[in-house]
Amino acid sequence: MNNFIYISLIISLLSSSAPCFNTFNNTTKYNLTKLTSNIFKNKVKIITKELEIKKDYFDSKLKFPIITGLKDENIEKQVNSMIENDVLKFRNKIKDLAKKNKEKSIKEGYELLPYVAYTDYKVSTIKDDFVSFYIDFYELTGGAHGSTLRKSYNIDLKTGKLLTLNDILKDIPDYKDIINKYIYNEISKKPDIYFVDSFKGITDNIAFTIEKDTLVIYFQQYEIAPYSSGIPEFRIPFIKLSSF
Repeated sequence: MNNFIYISLIISLLSSSAPCFNTFNNTTKYNLTKLTSNIFKNKVKIITKELEIKKDYFDSKLKFPIITGLKDENIEKQVNSMIENDVLKFRNKIKDLAKKNKEKSIKEGYELLPYVAYTDYKVSTIKDDFVSFYIDFYELTGGAHGSTLRKSYNIDLKTGKLLTLNDILKDIPDYKDIINKYIYNEISKKPDIYFVDSFKGITDNIAFTIEKDTLVIYFQQYEIAPYSSGIPEFRIPFIKLSSF
């Protein structure tokens, strides 16, 4: 299939009249913006589930999406279980580490500051058959600062399948080369911000989301830039994939 025609098809299938929304605001990194009802015309909705634990050695604040309104209740349950399991696995890992080191600190007589596990998310696209969002997993286990891992979720709501970039762009044989060239051109313009030599191309499990007619690629902290740069992202209009 001609690249231009295929990209046009992707845009028509994945674009949504619904705006993306973000549970972060500009002043507080993990502050929830309340969603007003009936923002979306789709039957599929997203609500926020929150879980908190506060102990002297561990602080956890989890916010993650719950998808509702799917025609198939089994798929809805499957998708939500996958999301919640990822979040709880992360929390439990940090909690267990905190408990272990708390016991060690008591035995050895030193103070242990509380370990932290936070999650929050941003939704880019929501349709009746497709949803695209990411969850940020923030942990602080001592040291000068915490770290954030961004995990993306692009889900076919008809099957419950977690889609890879290859699933979406597989009909464009050279899509990786096109994306790599685009990103390399961008980071080469800012060698004071990015580790240009560290960029070796996107991987099969690269984090990405879909925002209307745009592909957004994310790199993890330290991957191609210093910690101060946060999580680098590159916004590539789908139409650009047919112009190289």
